[in-house]
Amino acid sequence: MTTLKRLREDALPEAGRGHPGKDGSIHGVAEDAVRDVSIHSRADRTRDDLLFDTYTAYLTAYLDMARNAQPLGAEESGKVKAGMEWYVDTLIAKGGPAVNVFKTILGPEKQKEYVRTVMFGLD
Repeated sequence: MTTLKRLREDALPEAGRGHPGKDGSIHGVAEDAVRDVSIHSRADRTRDDLLFDTYTAYLTAYLDMARNAQPLGAEESGKVKAGMEWYVDTLIAKGGPAVNVFKTILGPEKQKEYVRTVMFGLD
C-alpha cells in the first residue's frame, strides 16, 4: 500500500470516496485515477487539527517521494503520458469546477489549450 493511501485511510477513512457531480462531471470518473495521490473530504472546522496533520503528512510524503524519484524508462513514461492524456481529455469533455470556469472565461478552444498546457503541461 502506498504511503499516501495509507495516510488517507488511517486519518480520514471516509475520504476519497467518489462524489460524482450532479451535472455528470468527472468527479466519479476520475476517482480511480487520483485515488492513491489525492485526498478529498468534507469536514467542518472541528476537524482542523486532524486535517492539518493529514496535510502535513501528505506534504512530507510527497517531498520524500520527489527527492527519491528516479527517471522512468520509455515504456513506463509512455503509459504515464497516456494516462494523463486520458484524464485531461475526460476532464475537458465531462467538465468540473476547475475547468468549467476557464471554458466560461476563455471559450472551449482556449480552455482546452489552457488546461493541457498550464494545468497539466501536456503540450
